[in-house]
Amino acid sequence: MATTATRRWWRRHDGGDDDPDDLVPMDTQEQEELVRSLEAKQAQQGRRWRRVFAGFLLGYVAFLVYSSFHHAWSPWELVGFLLLTTILLFMTFMVMFYAQLLITPAIN
Repeated sequence: MATTATRRWWRRHDGGDDDPDDLVPMDTQEQEELVRSLEAKQAQQGRRWRRVFAGFLLGYVAFLVYSSFHHAWSPWELVGFLLLTTILLFMTFMVMFYAQLLITPAIN
């Protein structure tokens, strides 16, 4: 894998794959284009994962609204509901927090 990643930053004189000693470094413009394309892919994947987690959060909110109406009409079935929703809410926010840490790049 390291070899394929390294070869992305190098190109051949004649454009062929014949001689491994024929590698030369990419010029600055090609490197910048490659970096821009990788940044665009990272941004696209970040937006995709944000949508996925937003969908999970929306589903969880719909569950809470449904459960709230259900328990408002039959409060005798409320046993354990508050504990369950508290645990689910905590887990949802923890997953979203750690996912956000994985999605956004680290700032040095």
